[in-house]
Amino acid sequence: MIVYVEWVILDNLALDCLLAYLTLLILRAKPKVWRVLFSAVVGTALVFPFLFIRPNWARLLYKIAVLVAVCLPLSDSLRSLRRNLVVYAALSAGVGGLYYLATQTSLTLAYGVVTTSGGRVAVLAAAVLIAVYLLRQLRGIVREMRVKRHLVKVQLVNGKQFVFVKGFYDTGNTVVAENGRGVLFLSPKIKGELGEMDAKGELVVRTISGRNDFQIYQIECVKIYSEGAVNTINQVNVAYSKDNLSGCDALLSYNL
Repeated sequence: MIVYVEWVILDNLALDCLLAYLTLLILRAKPKVWRVLFSAVVGTALVFPFLFIRPNWARLLYKIAVLVAVCLPLSDSLRSLRRNLVVYAALSAGVGGLYYLATQTSLTLAYGVVTTSGGRVAVLAAAVLIAVYLLRQLRGIVREMRVKRHLVKVQLVNGKQFVFVKGFYDTGNTVVAENGRGVLFLSPKIKGELGEMDAKGELVVRTISGRNDFQIYQIECVKIYSEGAVNTINQVNVAYSKDNLSGCDALLSYNL
C-alpha cells in the first residue's frame, strides 16, 4: 500500500482541528484559534511514528500518549485536561463510527491520528468544521440582535461614585447570593470605575465547564431606565464576570 504524505498531513490536520474545536465547544470553553491549530499540528506531527509501530501494546500506549499530547494545548489546568481527555477520546471514537456509517469504509483512527484515507477525511472534516463555525457565528449574530432589543440604561451608584452602563435582563441569570437576592454580573472592563465596594462573601457557581468562584460585593443602588421610567433598587449584590459580556456591561437578574 502506498501512503501519500500530503494526504496524511491534510487528513490529520483537518480532523484534529475539528476534534479540538468541538471539544472546546462541548466544554463551553472559548475556542481560541491558536489552541485549536497548535493541538492539530501536534496531532499531525505525531502520526508518522504511529505508522511504524507494530506491537499492539505499543500502539495502545502510543494512542494514549497522542491523546494527552493533543489535549495539552487545549487545557489551562489539570482539571480541564482531564475533561478534555474524556471528551476528545469520545469524539474520536464517535467520528470513526460516523465515518464508517457515511462511507461504509473503516477509518484507522488513533485519537485523531488517521493513517490514510486519500483526502476524504480532510474534505469531510473541513466541511463539518466550516459548517459548525458558520452556525456558531450565526447564533452569535442572532444573540447580539436579541441583546440589543432588550438593552436598558443602567446607573450603578456606589457612594459618591457612579457609572452608566448598558444592562440586559438575562432570564438565565438565576444566581442567588447568601442573602437570598439575585446577583448583578458586571463586565470586568468597568472594574475600578465604582471605587471600593463592600465585600459580602464569596459565591461558588458550578456549570458544565466546571467551578467558578466569585467575590460578592454590595453597592448602594442600581437605577434602571426603561420606557421613560426609572426603577431604583437599593443594596444590590454585584460580581465581576470572568469575561467581558457580549453587547452589554451588566447582566440583570429578575430578583435583584
